[in-house]
Amino acid sequence: MKKFLIIALAISLWACEGESQKQSGVTITGQVKNVADTGTIYLEALNNNSFETVATAKPDKEGRFELHVDIQEPNFFRVNFFNKQSVPVILNDTDVTITADGDQPNGKAEVNGSVETDHYQAYVELKQKFASDMQMLNQEFIQA
Repeated sequence: MKKFLIIALAISLWACEGESQKQSGVTITGQVKNVADTGTIYLEALNNNSFETVATAKPDKEGRFELHVDIQEPNFFRVNFFNKQSVPVILNDTDVTITADGDQPNGKAEVNGSVETDHYQAYVELKQKFASDMQMLNQEFIQA
């Protein structure tokens, strides 16, 4: 009986140790509105100032897709729709949903589920407004 208890304790300790070493997985689900018949959707991770493909998916006829990646820490990714539209996303520890046009570089896209991506989008919008304001001030300065 003692032998059985020791073996059961060892197995439960081993199982707990294995769970603590699991990687954190994130799933990206979504829908692309303009589905390319033979296109592929790529999940690309930023590593050393360049993007490398870490997952791929083929959308179904309705444009639904799913990508999965195991991550150890938050990282910057982009979802590349058919090499026509790229959507930036910062993945951390929550699943994300993306809806995108998928057929043009400046197509509409919406990312839900990533607070970090929301902050990034706010930064991009602020930066664009600042650049526009600077251009307007430069024009006024030139005309003065």
